[in-house]
Amino acid sequence: MNNTDNKRTEMIASPDGWFLVSVSALMADHGAIGSVSVGKLIDARALSEMNFDRPDPLIGLLDDDSEVVAASLLSSAGSNEISIAPDREYVEAAESGVTLIGSANIGGKELPTAYVPVIFGTGHTAYSRSC
Repeated sequence: MNNTDNKRTEMIASPDGWFLVSVSALMADHGAIGSVSVGKLIDARALSEMNFDRPDPLIGLLDDDSEVVAASLLSSAGSNEISIAPDREYVEAAESGVTLIGSANIGGKELPTAYVPVIFGTGHTAYSRSC
């Protein structure tokens, strides 16, 4: 069996949130013989785990309309009522591949925010609030 670069990673909308899926073909000398696929629901709990369950920095996932669809802070008990409003100008810059420090309105406060382009197959982005 030979390994090749026949892979694809996508974010797929599901009824429970965004699902990160990665599929890789298994190739032999005579062609494809199968594939391996893995996936993970990228919800508040998953983002919190990726952030080592720290409340700061906050990690958020934005949709194509720059709306927060999941945030690591929202998995904490009682924190699901906090509003998060990223600055659309900084989101647009991150979508074009630029990493920059700006601000976002989080729970009614303007807080320093790092806008980081994390591009998946469908173009969804993420940002992280820094200290």
